[in-house]
Amino acid sequence: RVLVYRPLGARQTSALTIARALKRKWVKALQAEGIPEPELAVKYIVDHLTRSTNLHVGASLDDLVSRAESMLEQRRRRTPLQYIIGEWDFRNVTLKMKAPVLIPRPETEQLVDRVLTSCRLASRGDDGWVWFLDVGCGSGAISVALLAECPQLRGVAIDVSTEAVDLTRENAIMNNVHERLDVIHTTIGNCSTLTFGGRLFDILVSNPPYIPSRVLAGLDPEVLWFEDHRALEGGPDGLRVTAEVLDVAQSIVRKGG
Repeated sequence: RVLVYRPLGARQTSALTIARALKRKWVKALQAEGIPEPELAVKYIVDHLTRSTNLHVGASLDDLVSRAESMLEQRRRRTPLQYIIGEWDFRNVTLKMKAPVLIPRPETEQLVDRVLTSCRLASRGDDGWVWFLDVGCGSGAISVALLAECPQLRGVAIDVSTEAVDLTRENAIMNNVHERLDVIHTTIGNCSTLTFGGRLFDILVSNPPYIPSRVLAGLDPEVLWFEDHRALEGGPDGLRVTAEVLDVAQSIVRKGG
């Protein structure tokens, strides 16, 4: 193979120079406001724009600067980085992110690991599938990641939030797993009255709200101001929704599931 050196064009060089200047300016600005991890925020935003902007044709450098300044100003006002960029990687999938739908936490990936282990050990039903129910699906992170990594899975995802239901559907389509996922707008309390086609589930997975009510007001602004409190607050002891999930599980999960 012959390696050919291709020097950067003038527009690319100018864009990279601007990107470096933006990083220097905004790291200082975010640090002054006490924004957590300012270097990481600036890097993600500027890199996202320079990757998604065609530096050869069409997009002006002024437009690049304007968009970057607008997004960085949002971060200065404590808007979560995931909402600003509008997407985020979760395991092996990329998910759209929209406020106020809960942003998936890194520890949720560990939950997916555990479910995948159960999935691979589970026996397929008469219809050839292993079925799961995702309670409180949020952005669809758990459902979409499971379906992307475990082809014998089919699932049902539920959430009380219409925004979450819509976003889960979008993310399932974007990651080409929508044909194996039904998304329903309902509450966990209604699950016992739904027939789900007469089936029992092999796996029930949930990352329910677990923050005690008294703690909610002390959360970081990124969480308190922007994310849906229904996905955060778990009652006086933080276990209200968990208790509901365990109660319903008895009637909708098959024996041995």
